[in-house]
Amino acid sequence: MRIDHGYDKFILQSLVGNQMWSDESEDERMDKINNNIISNQFYHVGTQPNEKNEKFVFDLRLTVTANKNGFLPVSINFGKARKPLIDNVDRIESSWDVLCTNLSIKLDKNSWDTDTERLLVLDDESFNELNLNLDDLIDAYIQTAFSVIAIDKLCISLYDEDKKFNFDLFKRINPDYSLLNEIQG
Repeated sequence: MRIDHGYDKFILQSLVGNQMWSDESEDERMDKINNNIISNQFYHVGTQPNEKNEKFVFDLRLTVTANKNGFLPVSINFGKARKPLIDNVDRIESSWDVLCTNLSIKLDKNSWDTDTERLLVLDDESFNELNLNLDDLIDAYIQTAFSVIAIDKLCISLYDEDKKFNFDLFKRINPDYSLLNEIQG
């Protein structure tokens, strides 16, 4: 945030970490768990523990297509973090290695590759590792379809009856004057 970037507004994504990364004591944390007290904090559940009892952060990537008949799933795959999710946040050397599921590897200035070792596909072996069930996949499909619909509706609303971009509406939705000046050129 201290970097000179030129924009006025940001969307911040909350860090989703380990439930053990807290200022609470172990007793306070266990008391909440035992009494079903729900907080507004989200936590990574991670993969099923491996033979070393390690869990890894992963993400689900579901691709859909749509036509006049509706949505259809195209692919489902998963990206896994480089290093396991550990309980003690002070022992983490690189949060990127523990939390990031991006499979891209930068080779040089303009060249990228994919870390396929951390790519999990929807087969029996990988799926069992993920700690998911069919309901989770159905939920992901529905969320993906609804997200596409919401984005489409927002984009459509940004055009007026004459099919011209409604800059005034966009300005009300996103009053970042640096970005607005950049768009107007």
